[in-house]
Amino acid sequence: MRVSNPLTPVASGRRRFTQRASCCLIYEVPGEGKCTSCPKRAPEDRVRALATLV
Repeated sequence: MRVSNPLTPVASGRRRFTQRASCCLIYEVPGEGKCTSCPKRAPEDRVRALATLV
């Protein structure tokens, strides 16, 4: 789900998500991957990963 303002919380059931506007670079830390809402992930991958949290 895209929102016009990337800082707008998106309600999904009882949880709220915020679409990231920039990368936190956590994947640069050894042993870490990209975060669930990473803008560097493919949109389909982000949606799939977020859906597992709902």
